[in-house]
Amino acid sequence: MFAPRQTKFPKSFKGKLRNNSIKTHSLEDLYNGPIRLISKEAGRLKSLHLNCLNMAIRKSLKKNLAIHHTSFPHTPVTSKPLEVRMGKGKGSFDHWTANVFSGTTLIKITALNSKTTSISASLKVLNKKMPLNIRVISPR
Repeated sequence: MFAPRQTKFPKSFKGKLRNNSIKTHSLEDLYNGPIRLISKEAGRLKSLHLNCLNMAIRKSLKKNLAIHHTSFPHTPVTSKPLEVRMGKGKGSFDHWTANVFSGTTLIKITALNSKTTSISASLKVLNKKMPLNIRVISPR
């Protein structure tokens, strides 16, 4: 599972997600570089979702690629147990999340072989496993 090794404070605020599209890359970089998984929506991804995405890529495409994760879960999320009254402080730690905005690159995949069309076709199935919509961009 993805989680930071050390944190200064075990609990923090989740913050607000404003659906601002991030354009950190040009179209030339997108279509000439490696295969990318880009989110279409803003939201929070649990570390379990990123781990599931990594395992699904490894399982479907075997050892013919190099994976580079660009999003990492840094935000701790707390929750209180069920049927507990309001008040009495903040809940205990539950899981780690990554704040993802629309247009951010989740994963870059560099294919060691030249078969990028079969890779991009098999990656389109991963949209069902994720809570956010994902777009696969492959080089031309």
